Amino acid sequence: MTCDSCKNKKLIGNTCGCDGVAHSSCYEPMHKEPMIMSEKTGDIRKIRNIEDKYGLPLFRMGLSHLADVGHSRFDDDAVEEWIRNILAQGEKDRVSGATKIMSPEFKCEIVRCAAELAKFNIWTLFAYIKKHVVVECEKNKYLLLNCFEREIGTPEMYETLEDAQCAMKAALIDAMDGVDDNVFADYNEGDDYGLESCGAWLNHRHGNHDWKIFNANKY
Repeated sequence: MTCDSCKNKKLIGNTCGCDGVAHSSCYEPMHKEPMIMSEKTGDIRKIRNIEDKYGLPLFRMGLSHLADVGHSRFDDDAVEEWIRNILAQGEKDRVSGATKIMSPEFKCEIVRCAAELAKFNIWTLFAYIKKHVVVECEKNKYLLLNCFEREIGTPEMYETLEDAQCAMKAALIDAMDGVDDNVFADYNEGDDYGLESCGAWLNHRHGNHDWKIFNANKY
C-alpha cells in the first residue's frame, strides 16, 4: 500500500519508512463492518435448515466443534481426512472390543455439521447464535445419550442433573426387563452392569447398553 502523504511504498506497519511519521492515510481499517442482517436473511434460513437437519443437540455440538477447531480450517480436504481418521479409529476400537459412548458415525455427523456451518460468514453465525441459540449460563441443562450395540439413540434433554440421573436409572432398569430397583438383585454389579453419577452400562443377553450424561451448556 502506498502512503498518500509521502508516496512511500515501503510501509513498516502503519508508519512510513521514510520519515517515521504515522500518516493517517497509512492506516488500514482494524475492524471490518459486520454484515447487515437484512442482507443475509437467506443465510439465516439456511442455518435454521441445518439445525433442523441435525437436531438441536448435535447442532450445538457442531457449533462447539467449529469454535474449537477454527472457522478457517474447515476445507473439504481437511473434513474428509478427519472423517477417515474417525472411522479408522472406530474400526480399531471395534476390533479391540473398546466401547465408546459416541459411535464413529455420530462423531462424523458432528464434523459434517460443523463443516456445513463453516461455509457461512462468521458474522452471520454470530447473528444466528445471538438470536436463535439459547445460552443459559446460570442454569445448566443436561443431555442424556444412550447407545445400544454401537447405535446412538435419540438424545434427551433435562433441566436438572437429578432428572437426567432418574431417567438414566429408569432406562437401565427397563433394559434389565425390570420394573423397579428389585431387578438389580438379578445382576452382578461390576460384571453385568455399572451405575455412576453420570454414566451407566449393561451387558445383557439382548446386547450391550451404555448411557452418558453431559452438561449441555459446555457444547
